[in-house]
Amino acid sequence: MKLLKKLVLILFTFSLLGCVDEDNEFYGYISYYGDEFAGNRTASGAIFDPNKYTCASRTLPFGTILEVMNTENNKTVIVMVNDRGPYVENRILDISKRSAQKIDMIEKGVIFAKIKILKRGNGTFSEEDYNNMIREYY
Repeated sequence: MKLLKKLVLILFTFSLLGCVDEDNEFYGYISYYGDEFAGNRTASGAIFDPNKYTCASRTLPFGTILEVMNTENNKTVIVMVNDRGPYVENRILDISKRSAQKIDMIEKGVIFAKIKILKRGNGTFSEEDYNNMIREYY
């Protein structure tokens, strides 16, 4: 009986680990920031730069690193959350123009994407963290 309880506990633990993995990937429509937002302050306090690999999410903590894949061409880009949004129904991320160029979505403006969380942020955004992301992924 003790062996059965241990086996059930182990299986339950592995099933929870599987749930965590599933939560690290999600799909949805994304768009990109227009040039008119350049120089504006983001919700994290950083100045928005369309030439950086950043994005806005309504729910993910600032500093979270994401892999964004255009599902039409499988091109990917790595971005860091530093803003809140998008505030358009049925969209899950706004990415910077440079990020959008990297996955060939400029012409369409809105695409369906696969998002994978590579590293959850601690709720803050700093240039140091951003530069570390660039060194690690680019």
